[in-house]
Amino acid sequence: MRWTAWFILVTSVLLLILYAVADALYLRVIYGVIFVLIIAYFAQMATEPRDRILEQQGEIERLSQVCEELDQNTKLIVQTDLELTRTQEELDKKIGGLYTLHELSQKLIVIQSIPSLLTLITEALVNKLGFEKSLAVLVNPENDSVEARAHMGYSQEEAAKLEWSSMLEALEQTPHQKGQPLLISSTKDTADKPPQRLGSVCGAASFAVTPIILKEHPAGFIFVGSNPPYERVSQGDLVLLSILASEAAVAIENIRLYDEIRRSHQELEERVKERTQELAKANDELRRLNKMKSDFVSAVSHELRTPLTSIKGYASILLTGKLGAVSRDQQERLEKIDRHTNYLTSLITDLLDIARIESGRVGMDFKEVDLSNVIEGVSELISPQIKEKAIALELKLPAAMPKVQADSRYLERVFINLMSNALKFTQPNGTIRIEVHAQPETLSVKVSDTGLGIAPEDLPKIFDQFYRADNPVNRERKGTGLGLSLVKRIVEAHG
Repeated sequence: MRWTAWFILVTSVLLLILYAVADALYLRVIYGVIFVLIIAYFAQMATEPRDRILEQQGEIERLSQVCEELDQNTKLIVQTDLELTRTQEELDKKIGGLYTLHELSQKLIVIQSIPSLLTLITEALVNKLGFEKSLAVLVNPENDSVEARAHMGYSQEEAAKLEWSSMLEALEQTPHQKGQPLLISSTKDTADKPPQRLGSVCGAASFAVTPIILKEHPAGFIFVGSNPPYERVSQGDLVLLSILASEAAVAIENIRLYDEIRRSHQELEERVKERTQELAKANDELRRLNKMKSDFVSAVSHELRTPLTSIKGYASILLTGKLGAVSRDQQERLEKIDRHTNYLTSLITDLLDIARIESGRVGMDFKEVDLSNVIEGVSELISPQIKEKAIALELKLPAAMPKVQADSRYLERVFINLMSNALKFTQPNGTIRIEVHAQPETLSVKVSDTGLGIAPEDLPKIFDQFYRADNPVNRERKGTGLGLSLVKRIVEAHG
């Protein structure tokens, strides 16, 4: 391009020289035209670079604007990427924290000691959730003193300098007393505010504290804190801490409830043990007294039987007239003596039998017994009294009566007493019914009558010795109150 410009310049100079020296007019015209064309071309050549430069400057400005937009977009992309990275890190931290809380909640369920629970919480906050320091404190509601405490992330010297009472005082100036959590990302902006004191006492520039709520009142707190180069405590950390505080409150309530139940159980065991010892002593004393009573009854009965036998024997001899004639009045009185001696003899026999059975001195002679024969034999024995009162006796016995292991002598006594009672308390023209039902392992026997019956309030006492229900029929008929008591003991002696 430069050689072309020099060539045009030299040519223009030569044309000017030729134009000046030319004599002919047409030559001057030709040289002038050529010179003008050359000047025009040269002018065009001079104009093109300027237009190109202007065009290039416009292109440069456009490119500069595009670069600036790209730079802004790049900055936006980088900023967005950083925010996404922080969000992802925060999300990962929350997910990790939730997993840790889940594992921790499983462990909190089985812990039975509050100090162990607080230690587990502080260790998890530092070792699992990545905080620099952690504290857990439970306050005694009676005197607002520290009941249990635990810490993690402090050196021995730092732990020795921890002032627990100062922590509680600092907390009183925060929303903690209202059951609200507190987050301080940096204490630089709160140098003149109460949280600064809590941070300085606990040794943390960035911290979060959340109360442990028991029975709707703050009863302690959980604290986490950090100093550079550790990350500042965030709002997400405070959320996790609040969840952990709720889990801890439930675990503490469970531990206290378990301790209360255990103490109550121990107290109950002690009381039961004391009462058992007292009952054992009382039972031993009752056994001793019962044995004394049985021995006394047995001894007295034996002593009474001898003179009664003599009285009955002499009365029988007198009634026969062998010792002389007996008048009618004398005979009536001798018959009364005989009846009363029979009654006393029966009473003494029952007392002796009960005393021997209670003391275990009676040996049952168990053999196979046909219950039908026993019932029919007793029925024949009392048949005269039954006929005398015009009472109907109904027997409902199985066709194939299985035999039972029993002592036939005492079994007869059972049915004699039961049927005698039924006969005594059944009005004339009444009915006495004996039913036997064969079951796979037992025989069920029922003796019933159409008499007065037994009042419900008397039922619990009918097997007590000497007990007789207070009713008009009982007042008219004599009885000892030993019959059913003897029946019960004979049946029990049969197992």
